[in-house]
Amino acid sequence: MSILRCEDCRKILKAVSERNASKAAKPATSCHLWFESVDEPEDVSSSWTLECSVEVEKSADCTYFCVVGWSPGGYSGIQQIEGGKRVAIFSMWNDGDDDVGCVQVGDGVRVSAFGGEGTGLKSMKAFDWKENERVTITVKGRKNASSSIWRVSCEVNVNGKKPFLMATFERNCSRNPPFRANGFYAFVEDWDRCDGARGHQVQRRAVFKDAKCNGKPMNKVRFTKVEDGDDAYANEKACAGKCANDTYFLSTGGREAESGSITSANTVLT
Repeated sequence: MSILRCEDCRKILKAVSERNASKAAKPATSCHLWFESVDEPEDVSSSWTLECSVEVEKSADCTYFCVVGWSPGGYSGIQQIEGGKRVAIFSMWNDGDDDVGCVQVGDGVRVSAFGGEGTGLKSMKAFDWKENERVTITVKGRKNASSSIWRVSCEVNVNGKKPFLMATFERNCSRNPPFRANGFYAFVEDWDRCDGARGHQVQRRAVFKDAKCNGKPMNKVRFTKVEDGDDAYANEKACAGKCANDTYFLSTGGREAESGSITSANTVLT
């Protein structure tokens, strides 16, 4: 029986490490905008309306452009899934034993349960959105006056045309409200984390406009990004910037971060 020397062990471990590194996913780093107001936070204790628009400039398969995230309850936006197919999506999470129920479903919308990052219900609709087309998403939450049940609905509007309904969900929110005043956000995410994925090589870029809470412009916008795990590999390419009043961009992946952009996380964009 042969005996492995320490040097042989080091060579084997190095080879295994290199092989695993080549298989590890290297996605475009997830990055976010957090929308706040420099004034007093809005009263969202019994109702709220969140609205934001996006114009996608560069996309790729397995990309989620979240337009209205409402923490801790859910999120909504548009996606490019496998094969270049495009959809709109609206999701709400369960909270412990309090499961999400479906009250109403829009035309052509499919509702199903999901798992992974929490559990809940998601609604999806085939939606062939285009680059540089303005897509506005409005999410409304209303609390039942005599209980802790909240109903949350989502509508999608393209270039100012008649909006279409995604769904209306409801859930008991006795533990946590579905939305807190500092929980309004958007993001760009490359969700392909399969072995060998190289999503960081392709740029995703979107411009977010006119974020409002209860009709009030959100005039303080903070940039964050994920800097650990799979996202760490290309996090220096994830960046953001202010284009004009109430207009901000997120970019991730591609050759490098855009010249003059903000790459430091937790930066307020001015």
